[in-house]
Amino acid sequence: MKKGKRVTRLIGVILLSWFVMSTVTLAKQVNIVVPESVGMSSETLATIDKMAEKAVEEKYFKGVIVLVARHGKICYFKAFGEADEGRPMKTDTVFRLASMTKTPSAVALLQFWDQGRFQLKDPVSKYIPEFKDLQVAETDENGEIKLVPAKRQITIHDLLSFTGGLSATYLAGLGPVHKYVAEKYAEAGVQDLMNETYTNNLEQNVKAIAKCPLIFQPGEAWCYNQTGLDTMAHLVEIFSGKPFDQYLNEHVFDPLGAKEIWFYPPEDVFSRIPAVYDKPGKLVKLTEAWPMGTGMMGPNYTYGKNKAYFSAGGGLHGTTHDFYKFAQMLLNKGEYNGVRILSRQAVEVMTTVQVGDGPKYRNIFSNNRWGYCVDIQKSAQMSPLNDWYGGAGSYGWRGFWSTMFFNDPKDDTVVMTMAQTPRHGYSWGSKVSVVAGAAIIE
Repeated sequence: MKKGKRVTRLIGVILLSWFVMSTVTLAKQVNIVVPESVGMSSETLATIDKMAEKAVEEKYFKGVIVLVARHGKICYFKAFGEADEGRPMKTDTVFRLASMTKTPSAVALLQFWDQGRFQLKDPVSKYIPEFKDLQVAETDENGEIKLVPAKRQITIHDLLSFTGGLSATYLAGLGPVHKYVAEKYAEAGVQDLMNETYTNNLEQNVKAIAKCPLIFQPGEAWCYNQTGLDTMAHLVEIFSGKPFDQYLNEHVFDPLGAKEIWFYPPEDVFSRIPAVYDKPGKLVKLTEAWPMGTGMMGPNYTYGKNKAYFSAGGGLHGTTHDFYKFAQMLLNKGEYNGVRILSRQAVEVMTTVQVGDGPKYRNIFSNNRWGYCVDIQKSAQMSPLNDWYGGAGSYGWRGFWSTMFFNDPKDDTVVMTMAQTPRHGYSWGSKVSVVAGAAIIE
């Protein structure tokens, strides 16, 4: 390269760096580096701008935030569109994280595994006796539901890997057994969706769950659920002697410097919480709960009236940057900014496929594989049904309202896309992950 061109490029990089840093100063002093300094192309990442602007213009969603980091440094962090009518989306927006809550919940429980407090093969009933004698709902030769004894007890491994036979109220439409168990959940008063009127605490909810039958024999299939996460969270309460929210703050979020993650956000950040919009192309604002299975789902749990239920499967709220710290900690094998949150071995177990082969163990949302509360791209070999997470060994998860994170250990990247629309942002977020991968130049 000629000296003149080299100098010109250097000046361009300096100017770009100044621009990036000055815009970030407005976003609570988040340090953003020039993409080329971490081996990524600014030009390719700029494609995300066009994608986001088009999606907002076409009313695919109201607004979105995208964050890309490599080698532990954020190189792209932008907000597009609106959080609500007349209110711009900003990088410090507080999102409903929904099922992204599951991954921090798993970390909290595995901290006690690191301490030797339990073995993963331990039956849950060792710590919660109500889980000792469970029944399984099955259909007989006439298609009628019958209850049979569980062949073995549910283990902590089963909870973490979603193979325990626990189900969800919102899965009632998947078949007769799911419908039967969802109805039993409703009868027992099980809470597992998002509703501002919930009154149970975790102990009460878990004891209600234990009264209900399973949908399959423990270990013999995979089923997404919130009930197992609540059970995990109550185990954390038992091991720690503290309410689950307090434990998470003290042992996961505070050590990360993630001060803006809560189950129930304080009133002084309500103005930073986006509205939920559904129906892409039209964008209809959702303000009330609606039936989902045998439960009710809606956006107003954020402002919960009772604040008693800490949903380990879907209740957290937080900023993009604070959840990034958590995701980066996992990518760093359990450490962030010199503070260790989880052991390397625990992160390795979390991010390794922990379920069997075959269709019974496929993630029904992405057709990928499952570790401990993360979705895993097992290889770069794709089927038409698989979601792309970044290649072999990449992992992450998503929330109902279209929040997503993708960790790629091979390329050492974190990618996050954050919106507030029911499920519709998933495919868009996967496309952003592809663009981020394409931006890697060295």
